[in-house]
Amino acid sequence: MARKTLHSAANPKFAADGIPTDLADKLAPHLEPIDYHPWAQLEFKDELTVAEKKEKQALEVRNMAVIEKVYHCLKDDYEIQAQIEVIKAHPCVRVVDE
Repeated sequence: MARKTLHSAANPKFAADGIPTDLADKLAPHLEPIDYHPWAQLEFKDELTVAEKKEKQALEVRNMAVIEKVYHCLKDDYEIQAQIEVIKAHPCVRVVDE
């Protein structure tokens, strides 16, 4: 079965206005999962043992490392940044932004 791209159902008006419709597909290879669920279970627990506090802190350190790595990859990707600028320059986006 062929993988459906994220932009395949994009509004044809976007393409007609020159707005990139494949940005999500360009972002996808850079994304990495974080350990959210184990962290959330600890974050919302009323009281943590010393071991749980250490585990939560270790999860936070690992998750932040992944987030920072992905952020820098996306920030340093010229093609992604160029597409973001095109999207931000569209009149509809500016109206929403303001």
